[in-house]
Amino acid sequence: HELAHQWFGNLVTMRWWDDIWLNEGFATWMQAKVCDDAFEAFGARAERVLSKDVAMRYDVHPSARAVRPKVERADDIGQVGGWSAYQKGASILSMLETWTGEEAFRTAIRSYVAAQADKSITSTELFAALDQTTKKPVSQVARTFLDQPGVPLVSVSVTCDPKSKKPTSATVEAAALGGPSGATWKVPVCIRAEGESATLCVLLDKERASIPLASCPAWIHPNAGEAGYYRYDLDEGSWQKLVQSFARLDEAERAGLILDAWALVLAGRRGAEHVVELLRSIDFSKEKSRVVIEAAISVLAEMDRTLVDPTTQEAFGKLARRVLEPAKKRLGMPSAKKTEPADDALLRVSVLAALHDLARDPEVARSLEATASKYIADPDGAAALSGPDLGPLAIRVAVAGGRALDEKALLAAKTPDHRVALTTAIASGDPAGVKRALELLDSGSIRAGDFRHVKTAISARPASRAVFYAYATEHFDDLAKKMGGASTLSHTIGWACGDEPEAVRFGAMLEKRLDQLEGAARGFEEGNDERARCGTVRAREREAFGRSLNRVDGVHLGGRSPGRSDGTNQPAKPVGVKLKK
Repeated sequence: HELAHQWFGNLVTMRWWDDIWLNEGFATWMQAKVCDDAFEAFGARAERVLSKDVAMRYDVHPSARAVRPKVERADDIGQVGGWSAYQKGASILSMLETWTGEEAFRTAIRSYVAAQADKSITSTELFAALDQTTKKPVSQVARTFLDQPGVPLVSVSVTCDPKSKKPTSATVEAAALGGPSGATWKVPVCIRAEGESATLCVLLDKERASIPLASCPAWIHPNAGEAGYYRYDLDEGSWQKLVQSFARLDEAERAGLILDAWALVLAGRRGAEHVVELLRSIDFSKEKSRVVIEAAISVLAEMDRTLVDPTTQEAFGKLARRVLEPAKKRLGMPSAKKTEPADDALLRVSVLAALHDLARDPEVARSLEATASKYIADPDGAAALSGPDLGPLAIRVAVAGGRALDEKALLAAKTPDHRVALTTAIASGDPAGVKRALELLDSGSIRAGDFRHVKTAISARPASRAVFYAYATEHFDDLAKKMGGASTLSHTIGWACGDEPEAVRFGAMLEKRLDQLEGAARGFEEGNDERARCGTVRAREREAFGRSLNRVDGVHLGGRSPGRSDGTNQPAKPVGVKLKK
């Protein structure tokens, strides 16, 4: 990423802050391309689907900012960047590259860099190079994604008679899953269909478009390679066929299917049982992709935060184990004497952490006990025992299970990584540990830059969040000063789900002071939207979610028919275009 800035940011520099995406979006896009060329096993390009999901998650909120916002005051500078410039900017570039073709896109970018070297420019110069080289209206498409927030929802339907010899086509329509009133997009839609030898693309610049097909396909995927910056939906029959063909999709498409299904729940277009049944239908014993399993973990974690309560914890744990146990069994425990792919080492940590945090699996703590004991005093020794990656997780799991951790060991830690791991472990225990971790930050024992790891542990549990919000409300100015500004704290309001009392108190304090807290508005507004949406989804979906967990396996996939999960079966109100069945 930083090497890419030598070209995108240094050699060619944006003229003003509204075009910061020319630096950060390009560097984020380029990092995956170069990483894949140098270290193909890392799967960096496939992993883009995870970062795109982060952007889309926030881009549907009322508070979402455009990639190219207006910057007219000093405080506006603090509102640029973030997911919109980085993840969304990179995702838009990936979409344009797929639509125009990799060779044409590369030629255009080289021309742009050569012509604008040592200059300060705007997006207009980039658009001119892309339009001229690719011979496509790239600038018209790009502006609809860059100059307004929001996420299009693309619906694809195929009506055909397999016995008929008449030409078949897929009908493509678009609505707004989220965005300003009246928002429309020019969407490059690329699909994959069974029986087609190549990806089929169309520019959806009006209410609907058709894509000719060679035959009636057994399945159709509305976002080939997950390159498009849009969510998708299908009629129930086509959806079930796509799920049944899960193994025939590439890894980005498989991950995207899981992530998009949950996004439709958040938007109220489908019920939570739709995702429960999807996860049950997938044979995870055959899934080897880290990206796909990470996508499933992400959705399970969201379910846990939003919908799980004491009455559904046991049944939800069974679902989580069904998804994750095959990977745990395949990966086993590491050995310092045995080399393995880097992806396996990364995935093992994620799977074991999820089994502990989401399934409350006691076997995880037992399997990591020896590593935890060794890691406290001798992290290098722990690495020799079980590889370099499990030590921080092992000590976190041990402390969460009630193990006492001597604070002297933390203060004596010789490396930042060791110190961060031990502090995170303290924050993973009882509420007193959370408060102590915050005091260590306040005292300077923990570096401000390392505290982001501790925040992850705190954010996961309501009791920990309550301690954090109470402490941050009382000590806000000191914490903000140590962490480099109020913007590093304002977004934490989004950890809460609905009206958690301490979160409401913390949010009220922030809102009163927002005009005086430079750069804090964006994080607060987006976090507040996230908190509110979680509460809305919880109220709407929790009951049906509980029923779906208690059904026997093998239930018919689909649950409620497409449309709103309140039983009305009415699609969400389109913005700008009509969504017709």
